[in-house]
Amino acid sequence: MKIRKLEHSGLIIENNGHSIVFDPVEIEYSLPELNNVSAIVITHGHGDHLQIQDVEEVITNNPAAKIYCPEDCLAKFEPSNLNAEVVRAGQVMQIDDFKLEFFGGEHARIIPDQALCQNLGCIVNDTVANPGDSLDMPPFQPKVLCVALAAPWLKSAEAVAYINAVKPELVIPIHDAVLSNFGKTICRNVLNNSTANVRVLEVDEEYNF
Repeated sequence: MKIRKLEHSGLIIENNGHSIVFDPVEIEYSLPELNNVSAIVITHGHGDHLQIQDVEEVITNNPAAKIYCPEDCLAKFEPSNLNAEVVRAGQVMQIDDFKLEFFGGEHARIIPDQALCQNLGCIVNDTVANPGDSLDMPPFQPKVLCVALAAPWLKSAEAVAYINAVKPELVIPIHDAVLSNFGKTICRNVLNNSTANVRVLEVDEEYNF
């Protein structure tokens, strides 16, 4: 398998010629042309993770691709012709060469007493865990853990504590478009205090494992 970083929290995980795409959103870059996409996984409905036009762009070249999302995202798909399928924590889906196991349930709290949207983490092939916008514990220890580098709901020390609790072999930072280049360097240096190896991927960079 290999993992490819898109902008912000967007990820592509490839296996045997097929791909799973997480949270494809264009901010400053354009989405690459993606083919052989088995499924698009939307972790939650915030605008930095779900833009319908970007999902439509992926579906244009991959009309058979499934779209998986939390239940409270469905309304965002209603004006489009896209058919999204609701997934919930504890569900396991098998599609092409991918086993997808969903966990979590709620977005991390930003402001006290604020209502939380749904958020689902996903483990791909028992190997790569993407918790979305949360510090929810995966149901078992993954080899690779994707961790938000910076967010309104996160302190860097919390990210380090989360990594140390999950105990992955490798960490790939995501959720980084909220930072300047200088800020990314600072936060990446903090993550190096965790017990895992940190592998930084720039936009469109790949890592094989």
